[in-house]
Amino acid sequence: MASKPESITIASKILRDFFKVHSPLNSHDHGVTWSLNSEYSNLETEDDKGNHYTLYLFPIRKDLMKIADRSPFYFSIGITIKANDQIEKLNLKIFKDDTTKLTTKASIPTELILRVEWDNTVGDSLQVGKHAQPHWHIHSYKHVDLFENRDKSDRQTILALLGLDKTPLMDTSPIMQAMEDQPRLEPVMVQPATFSNRGIPLFRFHLAMIAEWDKNVDSLCNKILDHEKLKVWLPQCLNYIKDQLEYILEKIGTQEPTDVQPDSML
Repeated sequence: MASKPESITIASKILRDFFKVHSPLNSHDHGVTWSLNSEYSNLETEDDKGNHYTLYLFPIRKDLMKIADRSPFYFSIGITIKANDQIEKLNLKIFKDDTTKLTTKASIPTELILRVEWDNTVGDSLQVGKHAQPHWHIHSYKHVDLFENRDKSDRQTILALLGLDKTPLMDTSPIMQAMEDQPRLEPVMVQPATFSNRGIPLFRFHLAMIAEWDKNVDSLCNKILDHEKLKVWLPQCLNYIKDQLEYILEKIGTQEPTDVQPDSML
């Protein structure tokens, strides 16, 4: 491709305005696939399949920055271009720090929490045609459940050790006695949102983004992403994600650590 595709020019302008960087997209395969320009960020991550992603810190409004510093969100984008300079696929990814992973590499250990995809190959196969375009994928977050299979006394002791319970710590607690012989407690890892341990990969659910089901019975939920739609859709999508992430941070900021549960943040 001799020149930059129009869709990349459009996306670059939108990302430049959103992230405040001069040239946010670049390509390493002669203009077929485009991703974030690492010149403006030394942040990168690697998924379980060995794919590497350049990350930009997702912008959060100033009054939430202290909370965001403790729970930063990272952004990545990928755009694939067809031979005729039209968009083939576009995907956005939102990551957060994965505190359950240790790494000796330069990449940040992260977990994927949100995907946005728009696939223009709809209709090429029956498999693809089943899914709404564009669509969301919500991924599970992992957490350490220190309370798994523990009685009330043990739970109180754990909270006291973490500084989250003002009740005086009793040396006669069963868990304190056990700690004299056992150097550490091994927390239980669970992933409740995907039920992956039960064989239900809910992250594969394609959540329709702009389906027009309210207009008529046969309304299509599959749209083709062209240059004009890209100009309107991408900035609004980014702003909506920003609003929702800030809403989550607001909820985190108004609750005590022990109160932050998935159901309480709705």
